[in-house]
Amino acid sequence: MLDNSRRRIPGVIYLVIGGLCALVWATSRDSSTLVNDGFLWAAILLGVVGLFAITSGWRMKLNEQDALVAAQGAVGFPVGHASAQQVWHGLRSRPTWRVLIYSAEEPPRRRALVLVDAVNGVGVGTTFLPSSRNLPARKLWIGFATNVEGALVVDDGARRALVERGTSLLPAGITEVLGEFVEGDVVEVRDASGLVVARGIALCDADVLRAVRGKRTTDLPADVAHEAIHRDDLLVLI
Repeated sequence: MLDNSRRRIPGVIYLVIGGLCALVWATSRDSSTLVNDGFLWAAILLGVVGLFAITSGWRMKLNEQDALVAAQGAVGFPVGHASAQQVWHGLRSRPTWRVLIYSAEEPPRRRALVLVDAVNGVGVGTTFLPSSRNLPARKLWIGFATNVEGALVVDDGARRALVERGTSLLPAGITEVLGEFVEGDVVEVRDASGLVVARGIALCDADVLRAVRGKRTTDLPADVAHEAIHRDDLLVLI
């Protein structure tokens, strides 16, 4: 569990240095040629940065298990599978748990996305997602019945294509390859913020995808699959 309360330490350091700059400016600006208004502007800038760091240094009070319990109480239906992911919310990066919940039926008939404040445990919002009752058994296996061996981080364009149009994942949309996996392993697909948007079966080894990530289909070697994950082997989770 990440805790960004340690931001307060550099925040205090910035304030101390800024205070020293202001003191030097106030006491020496008329007697020293080395001291000018740059010291004052430095003090102001350091003060602003320091205050921001201190006020955004949240101390998390909810762990992943607490977030799962809080989210289950918000949906109003029996819960089967649930997974939580920590994200940062807002300009001041308030820590938040994003919890994806599936109902207890086999296959699940209902699902919801719940945001839980990791500082005070208050629910930030709940979104009930379209029913997944028509998912084929293969995609349910990909999503919930097998281990994840790695992750592919994608850009915003690839994320929209997967979520809104249900396309395959192409190497051109991959920005980072995490972990070590081989062709046929199940991997996560994450967006730039770290949110898991899908799971799917990799059509290439991790090392191959690292070598071709970001490349257009026309630039791929002849012996490399044109898709990192085919849409028939991909389950969108949001």
